[in-house]
Amino acid sequence: MVRDPPEVVVTVVLVVVVVVLVALAMGAILAFNGLVRRRNRTREAWAEIEVELERRHDLVPNLVETVRGYASHERGTFEAVTAARAAAVSAGASGDPSTIAPAEDQLGRSLRSLFAVAERYPDLRAVEAFDQLQEQLTATEDKIEFSRRYYNTSARDYDNALQSFPRNLLAEAFGFRPATYFEAPPGDEAAPRVSFDGGGPGGAQPRSPTGITPPQVYVVDDPSPNAFATGVGPRRAAVTVTTGLLALMDREELEGVLAHEMSHIRNYDVRLLLVVSTLIGMAGLLASVVWRTVIVVRPRGRDAEEVVAAMALAGLLLAAVAVVVGPLIRLALSRRREQLADVSAVELTRNPAGLIGALRKLERNDRPMEHVNHATAAMCIDDPLQHHEGWFHRLFDTHPPIRERIAVLEGILEAHTV
Repeated sequence: MVRDPPEVVVTVVLVVVVVVLVALAMGAILAFNGLVRRRNRTREAWAEIEVELERRHDLVPNLVETVRGYASHERGTFEAVTAARAAAVSAGASGDPSTIAPAEDQLGRSLRSLFAVAERYPDLRAVEAFDQLQEQLTATEDKIEFSRRYYNTSARDYDNALQSFPRNLLAEAFGFRPATYFEAPPGDEAAPRVSFDGGGPGGAQPRSPTGITPPQVYVVDDPSPNAFATGVGPRRAAVTVTTGLLALMDREELEGVLAHEMSHIRNYDVRLLLVVSTLIGMAGLLASVVWRTVIVVRPRGRDAEEVVAAMALAGLLLAAVAVVVGPLIRLALSRRREQLADVSAVELTRNPAGLIGALRKLERNDRPMEHVNHATAAMCIDDPLQHHEGWFHRLFDTHPPIRERIAVLEGILEAHTV
């Protein structure tokens, strides 16, 4: 039975409408799920800040009591710190970043006053308990700063998604609300710096012994602890660390990791490996040209066979360099440059213990990075794919075994303590 033209048109229109509705529904589902993921990521980032803030609040009473034992007459400073802590704890209960930020800023100011008081008492600074509390508080402050940056980045992405069309329609319909930024206190907008002048953390504008200004530092959302440096020279370089590294390392260990990556930049390792890889690629290209010439071009004359044999041998040698010898040399060079970066990092920080502690934690890590492959594994401070054990596998590793790297640094540490 043949349908009338009007019935055919109605059927086509219905099919088109159904397809459009299904497409719109799928788009709405994807957009909704995207908003949920961004909102959950923002909440998770804020939860990390709350953990560090609570740790900071727990350290303050012990710090106050330690200082009070040596400077009991500084009553006004102690009362200001105690009141600021109480206000910060009260503000934290609200869960509102806009309310918490000013209270934490005031607590930070009062703590700086407390440390200024401690500076006037040499006996207090020699107390091990005070030194440990100060180090723990400094490490916590660093983690708060890094967590704040990660949270604000997540909040920005979430807010941008809420304001873009057509997600803004879904946001209004399903009750998504914009995230509030956790603003930095005045004067704290600059990124945390690592001191390479031998004076320890907290110095002025850091410079390496060669006068290289520290590169830009970026943080990627990856639970696996790792870091890598990019750029063909010190003026066009950047260092990237993962959120997993920031959560795992303390201040001293983080300084060692950043010094390692800084050494890669100072030693032009990225440029060197790029040149070597280019030469290996050129060897492969020449091998292809030679082999094609042997196949296509037929020399004439008495020495034709010798010419063909010589060209075939040249092509075979070039192919061996491109496929076997060259990659092995590049991998061996990568391993040597990693060891050189470890030693250079100690030269920068004057503190082998920091990098030793970082490598020990990395050795225990068995969680690979989420977005990495064999081509990019050589960039990281630790092989993000796996830790090989067999000698044959080590030929194809981009990094020397971590135990060997630690042994070298421990030798340097023993030499320093002698």
